[in-house]
Parts: sequence; C-alpha cells; structure tokens
Amino acid sequence: MDNSKISNTLTGEQYEAIAAAVIKLHEEQKVREIKEHMDERIGNVRLLLQNYRRFKAYASNAICSIKDAKNILAGMMRDVSTLDDGIKIESIIRSKERTLIMLVHIEKMMSIYKTWCYNCGEESAERRCNIIFDKYIDDSTVKPSAEKLAEKYFVDRATVFNDLNRAYEEISPIMFGLIIDK
Repeated sequence: MDNSKISNTLTGEQYEAIAAAVIKLHEEQKVREIKEHMDERIGNVRLLLQNYRRFKAYASNAICSIKDAKNILAGMMRDVSTLDDGIKIESIIRSKERTLIMLVHIEKMMSIYKTWCYNCGEESAERRCNIIFDKYIDDSTVKPSAEKLAEKYFVDRATVFNDLNRAYEEISPIMFGLIIDK
C-alpha cells in the first residue's frame, strides 16, 4: 500500500467510534470521581466517630465566655493589661460553638442511623449499630477493642471490622447527604 495516498479525512464510522470512546472515558471518569468522593466521605465519617469523645470532652471543658477566658488569661499572665487578645478569645469561643454544632449534628444523625438499624428488620444491622455505638458514641473512657466487641456480640474479629466498615458506608449519606450526579 502506498503511504502517499492515505486520506487525511475520517469516515463517519471512525467519528462515531471516537465519539463513543470519548463518551465511555467521560463516564468512567465520572464513576471514578463519585467513588473517590464517597471514599473521602466514608473516611470523614470514620474520623468524626473516632474523635467524637474528644469533641464531647472539648465542648464540655472549653471556655464558655469572654469573661471566663479573660479570668483564665489574667491568672496565667498576672497582668490584665496584656489582654488585647480579644480576637484569640473570640476564636476559641467560635471554635467551641462550631464543635457544639458538629456534636449536635453527629448525635442527631447517629440517632437516625440507630432508628433505621432497629426498624429495618435485620439482626446484623442492629449488631452493626451496637458495635459502632459501643466503639465510638456510648459514654466510656476507653473504647473497646475489636476482640472485646467480638466477644460481646459472639462474632469473630473480622466480622467486627466488616460491620464497622459497612456502618461507615451506611452512615455517610445520613451524615453528609446523598451524592446526586449532575
């Protein structure tokens, strides 16, 4: 075949094949982006739950008012004239307020999750809920190990981890809303 006679134009079939390939790549990219976003949200749920008790301790022990903050700083510095740190004090108070809002949201969403688990009719859903509450939400100074949870619920350690992972996936849309493809 003579290369000098190759046409530089594409046929209709070639255009259709290229368009189909581009559409397929675009759809695959959208699926990857949604999966990455879901993975990120699941990771955020895990972080929120892992730090829930810390948030709660912070919120109950953080400075409540500017007066409290000034008294504490005055005691630390022994010089009230250096209290030009009003911006820092307000920032601490705003941080507490944000933490309280976050805690209320977590508690409300976990209550919804618990209701869903107990009303769906699946024994495994109730167990997942109990495991996640035992591990992260219920008042306890020490979070139980996977081994302790396995003993408590008469399952093996792998089931505990599977239940936790599935619970993170179930909680994610409750905590952050659904992903809607635009």
